[in-house]
Amino acid sequence: MTYNRAMKTALSTLSVPHYHNVSRGKDAEYIVWSEAGTDGLIADGRIKNRSQRVAVDFFTKTEYSPVPLQIQAALEEVGFAVDPDINYDYEEDTGYMHYALTAEWEL
Repeated sequence: MTYNRAMKTALSTLSVPHYHNVSRGKDAEYIVWSEAGTDGLIADGRIKNRSQRVAVDFFTKTEYSPVPLQIQAALEEVGFAVDPDINYDYEEDTGYMHYALTAEWEL
């Protein structure tokens, strides 16, 4: 399974609209995911264990939403390595809480 298929599979288990790169609507809450680069280990002058880094952003007006932890669990379920730290920030101009997660998929 490719990382983009795995991402779509994981996010489709949630009851939140999700988009690749940009939001296409004015949903009360939504997820936007995008590629954040590639990584790999170098051994003997060669790249080993390449991975795709993915950023997942969740926007909501619900304080203390359980969805960020659900996103984390859904990604882990399909095989992503998910950073356990979930960053968040309140965006005054939009009124949304913005939760940011990162995950990696071995290529």
